[in-house]
Amino acid sequence: MSVLSYFFDETDLEHSFLVGYYGGGNYGDELLLEVILNVIEPKHYKGLSIAYQNPQTYEQYHHSFGHKLVDMSKPWQFVRKLITSRSIVIGGGGLWGMDTNLKTFGLSALLWMSRYLLFKKVYLVGVGYYGSAGRLGHISAWLAGKAATTIIVRDEESAQQFSSINANVQQDRDVAWLAASIPAEAYQKEVEQIEKIAPVTSKSLFIALRHFRGQQAEEYHKQIGNFIESNQDKPIIVALLQRAETYPEGQRLLQSWRQLYPNVHVLEATVNPMGVYLFMQKHQHQLALIAPQFHAIITAHMNQIPFLPIVYDNKVSQLLTQLKLRASLPIENLRQTELQQFADAFYAGSTV
Repeated sequence: MSVLSYFFDETDLEHSFLVGYYGGGNYGDELLLEVILNVIEPKHYKGLSIAYQNPQTYEQYHHSFGHKLVDMSKPWQFVRKLITSRSIVIGGGGLWGMDTNLKTFGLSALLWMSRYLLFKKVYLVGVGYYGSAGRLGHISAWLAGKAATTIIVRDEESAQQFSSINANVQQDRDVAWLAASIPAEAYQKEVEQIEKIAPVTSKSLFIALRHFRGQQAEEYHKQIGNFIESNQDKPIIVALLQRAETYPEGQRLLQSWRQLYPNVHVLEATVNPMGVYLFMQKHQHQLALIAPQFHAIITAHMNQIPFLPIVYDNKVSQLLTQLKLRASLPIENLRQTELQQFADAFYAGSTV
């Protein structure tokens, strides 16, 4: 039994507060939540609560498991639940890396206060902490690490980083790996919904955009746009993997490509993430992935789908090392040539 499976099987999470970047519509974070909720479902917890950014959108992304949602946009509700919960579980994600922000710092500070002022148990489960974090990220990780009763990290770098803060660190993999244990039958409706939006009748490329900091997004999307323009004879699915309103520039790109190129299908991210995972599983022999997202790469690998190993952060480098892939492509070096070589090999039936 894996460390993660043992934790969820043996730890009593009744009256716990499950916290992550849930409710933002990001594919990876919503996948983590849906997987955790499936894994703990046999326990039939009655008092477990979930911090969720937009409770009104919950049903778009998740099955109903009967747990109470706490609106993260209402700070008093969030703080009150911290006070009344028996334990706090940070359920997955690379919170302490290049994407660390003030919200992460605030959460980390609250974890520290929950442990030392409110005497709560604090569990960091399937998390990541990377050297790519800025000063704010390192301070946030120190607060969270000191607060934690148990830390289960998802890779070696995170183990090294947190071990300098807390002696009780165990290493496993990302929570998303537990998706393999979830029955596909429960998500047949969602898979069929995606197939109507993005039909797969022959070999197709699945390309995902991402909202990066700095100039990375502009250059990445430029290369993708040039590639799509040069491959109007090939079936292509493009996706944002986050809510359109959180990245309007990316959404505008998707819409323009859909209008310009009849071979392009656009997959909106407002679907259950297990539906996306199982859609890719169902069509694993007809898909190849071009995406920098950590959880998109995990999804492809778990479903034996070839992918271009694009790296934009340490967490992706760590994942590729875990997968024993020697070759990787820093996102700043990505050019249309690499995209074309990957696509030509896939469509030609060669090993990618």
